[in-house]
Amino acid sequence: MMRRYPVNLPVASLTAWQLLVGGIPIYAGALAFEMHRLQPLTLWPAVAVAYNVFIAFIFCQWAWIKIATTVPVGVSSLSTLMIPVVGVFSGMLVLSEQPHWQDFAALGLVLLALATVMLPPGSIHALFSKR
Repeated sequence: MMRRYPVNLPVASLTAWQLLVGGIPIYAGALAFEMHRLQPLTLWPAVAVAYNVFIAFIFCQWAWIKIATTVPVGVSSLSTLMIPVVGVFSGMLVLSEQPHWQDFAALGLVLLALATVMLPPGSIHALFSKR
């Protein structure tokens, strides 16, 4: 959509406006439905909120818009397939999570999907055909 309907704004400005316009209804909904559960933040929840705002929302949204507007659609689409792979291995390293066989099977399917696009035509068929 960004290539079909380009906006004449720098990536940082576009990111800021998207997050502001999208964040207002989310904030309003949180106040409307969760007001009774709001409490002052302690240190670690405040650090988590700051990380989510500045890294997960602002930086990552800016990086995605930059990628989506500068590289071919195929490259940007393929790069999104690596997100769950990075997520699973990051969870293992940072959070000491223990993935199950279903997680590894899903990652294998993601990598197979990447291979079907990245490898030369016919090479996947050659891997699975009898010789």
